[in-house]
Amino acid sequence: MSGLASILRRAFGALGTERTRELSAARTPETATAVRVETTNGGIDVEPADGDAVTVSATARTTKSGDDLDAVELDIEEDGETLSVAPALPEGDHGISVSLDVRVPESLGVSHVETENGGIEVRNVAGDARLVTANGGVEAERVDGALSAETTNGRVELTDCRVTDARSTNGRVVLTLDDVTGDVDARTTNGSVTVRVPDDANARFDLSTDLGSVDTENLTCHVETQSRTRLVGELGDGGPTITGRANTGSVTLTSR
Repeated sequence: MSGLASILRRAFGALGTERTRELSAARTPETATAVRVETTNGGIDVEPADGDAVTVSATARTTKSGDDLDAVELDIEEDGETLSVAPALPEGDHGISVSLDVRVPESLGVSHVETENGGIEVRNVAGDARLVTANGGVEAERVDGALSAETTNGRVELTDCRVTDARSTNGRVVLTLDDVTGDVDARTTNGSVTVRVPDDANARFDLSTDLGSVDTENLTCHVETQSRTRLVGELGDGGPTITGRANTGSVTLTSR
C-alpha cells in the first residue's frame, strides 16, 4: 500500500491541485463616463452597482505550486473619460486565471469587455459596448446602447439589446430583439442563427446559408427573393436590414 500511495502522490502532484485567492477593489470615478474591463484567462460578469463606485470582486486560480497567487493585484485606473479594470499578474507563465465580477454605477456606461479564455455575461447596464472573447460564450440582457458581440468558440445570446453585430465562428447566435431601430448583422461559420423580433417589427431581412435552411416563422412578411439557401424580403413597412448568415447551419427569423 505504501508503494501505491507513493505512486498516487506523485501522479496527483504532477496534475496539481487548484489553489484560489479572492480579491476585491473599488473606485469612485471622477471624470470617467465609461468603463473598460479586460482579463486574459477567466470569465467576466458585469452588472449594475448599488452605489457610486465601481466595485470588483475577483477569483485568481492556478494549479501550479508557489506563491504566485500572492502577487496578483487588481488595477482600476482612470484616464480621462475611461475607467479601466484589469488584473495585474506576475511576469512569466504561472498558469493563473482571473475571473472578474464587476459592478458598474449608473453614471458610467460600459464600452468594452474582453477576455481570451472565458465567458462574458453583461446585464442591465448602459453604453455602446463591444464584448469579445476567443473561447467562451457571450450573453447580454437589457444593455441600453449599441451592442457588438464576438466569439470564436462559443455561443452568442443577446436579449433586449440594440444589437449592431453578433458573430461566432463555432457556435450558435441567438438574438431576441424588442425593436429594430438599426441594421443588425448576425453571423456564424458553424452553427445556427436565430433572430426573434416583435410581430409588428418594420424591417428588411436578408437570410442566407451555404449548408442548411433559411426560413421565417410566425411573421407576416413580403418575400422578394427565395431559394433553398437565401431569403430576402420585408416585415411590415420595411426599415433597417436584418442580416442573418451561416456557412453551415440554419438561419431563422421568427416572432418573439
